[in-house]
Amino acid sequence: KAGYDMAKMLVVIRLEGFAVSVNARADALLALYAGGDEIDDKASQSLWQLITNTELLADSHGDIWKVSCPASAAPAIIQGLKDILPKDLPLRYYADWAGGLLWLDLPSQATPEDVAYGARLRQILADHGGGFAQLIRDSNKTRQYVPAFQPLADAQFGLHKRIKAAFDPMRVLNPGRMHHDI
Repeated sequence: KAGYDMAKMLVVIRLEGFAVSVNARADALLALYAGGDEIDDKASQSLWQLITNTELLADSHGDIWKVSCPASAAPAIIQGLKDILPKDLPLRYYADWAGGLLWLDLPSQATPEDVAYGARLRQILADHGGGFAQLIRDSNKTRQYVPAFQPLADAQFGLHKRIKAAFDPMRVLNPGRMHHDI
């Protein structure tokens, strides 16, 4: 994708504001981090479009997960996922919002016997401060075994169910699409 290799680590910092301020901050960052590079506006716009549209993972053969988590927990969550993946299968991911938003490429679950990486992701997330993990793209049949949306706590589930019943008593509007039995 436009020269960005997902097998390599890349740190991208976006600076915005008045030109004088942006230039001063860019100079300070470049002086601080030897080997850093600055890209022009056109390349920057292209890169941020790739990031925004999750195109950096578009060639995935697995499932794409969107995870919202405490930014400080992101390294532990990533390490937890690396620990459960087979050693010959590197974790492909990228982080935004200083680590508070993770985009993950995880193996799909095609049968009940396959490893349920989505369920394990949610457990790792719960172990590290909680958050929200949503299956964005199901490459196979994962959605049959793992809910696409983060399961709700009992109180939230009850509230959602009552609201849905009030607005859709005949249950014709996307039954079960977001949460089972709603």
